[in-house]
Amino acid sequence: MTSYDTESIMCGVAVTGARNTEHRGLVEYTDLFRDYLGPFASPGAHFYVGGAKGIDSMAVV
Repeated sequence: MTSYDTESIMCGVAVTGARNTEHRGLVEYTDLFRDYLGPFASPGAHFYVGGAKGIDSMAVV
């Protein structure tokens, strides 16, 4: 799937996940966010992020 495809089918992205994040380092999570969420980060994209401990709060940073 290309960024062109995601622009036509995605209006928003929800970030949710595990509460236990100690098994990976912050740099690895940064890389994962870039790789998985990067294609959806186009102008007008909306990211919905919870505030719970874990992946939700890491995505806010």
